[in-house]
Amino acid sequence: MQRAERKVGHETPISTKRFLRFCLRRLSVGRTLRNETVAQRRRGFTDLLHRPLRCSGLYAQQAPPANTRYTQLDCAQLDQLLASIALYPDSVVAQILAAATYPSQVVEADRFLERNGSLPQSELVRMVDEQPWDPSIKALTVFPSVLSNFDRNLDCTTELENAYYNQPQNVMSAIQTMRDRAYAAGTLKTTPQQTVLYQPSSIVIQPVNLAVVGVPMYNP
Repeated sequence: MQRAERKVGHETPISTKRFLRFCLRRLSVGRTLRNETVAQRRRGFTDLLHRPLRCSGLYAQQAPPANTRYTQLDCAQLDQLLASIALYPDSVVAQILAAATYPSQVVEADRFLERNGSLPQSELVRMVDEQPWDPSIKALTVFPSVLSNFDRNLDCTTELENAYYNQPQNVMSAIQTMRDRAYAAGTLKTTPQQTVLYQPSSIVIQPVNLAVVGVPMYNP
């Protein structure tokens, strides 16, 4: 798989209010968190949409099965795994990384949208909110193509889950490396839909209009 460099379009933008609705619902539900770092990250969901993508405070919400033996991925393997999401806005990448730690819920949510996607938006929002899913899963239901891609490629979703849990710093570094390459090639740049803020080793991608979240379409 080639590196994520050629952007070819932009999906229909999504209202940030709707995106936040799923991020913020039931954050106080009595759910056992596995460690303090996870609890701190969940409390930070309220400002997640407008925060630069960093490793600090963004760790997997649940551990992979204890009997799973993990083999560290090298840089090339991480590039291949993350190429399809590296150029998404920071807020969407953060939700995807969190959602990847719930692969069974990814499947449930995608199948749910397949069955109910034709319903009026208000009814669909209400039904999604009633589901016992993690807020990150609910947030991704406003990006059906992203959710469907992870459902269709569950092996990659599970691999992303394991990498995010076991190599969080390497995952974030790989995303920044691919952004650096795309920026240097001139294919990652500010557009009418998104703002690209460049600093060495830290490229932030955010919507031009912070009231709207869009998902770019590009060839990884």
